Amino acid sequence: MADPSTPVEPSLEELRRYCNLGYARGACSRFPSSGEAADAVRFSIAGDRDGGIQIIYILEKDYGPLRHGPLVWDAAARDFSTGIGSPTIEAQARRFVESYLKRRVQS
Repeated sequence: MADPSTPVEPSLEELRRYCNLGYARGACSRFPSSGEAADAVRFSIAGDRDGGIQIIYILEKDYGPLRHGPLVWDAAARDFSTGIGSPTIEAQARRFVESYLKRRVQS
């Protein structure tokens, strides 16, 4: 999604090296050139109760926080009741929630 007009399926090596950890600026040729683009995004579970999962997201740039805030996953609606305003980051958050729910069922 670095360039939504020309989507690319990255190789497994590119996924490992650039996509999964972040901080691909200057290394990945498809990294957005926008000066405000985050270098990495992190998600953490802040709570899981009453049919909702509270998530904290942190957008990082130059190894420091650029922006952060809460997201709330509504289990009944299977969607976020709050948003970030970025479809790409919300898609990443959705995958994070799906992974968390799989691990929660397995434990």
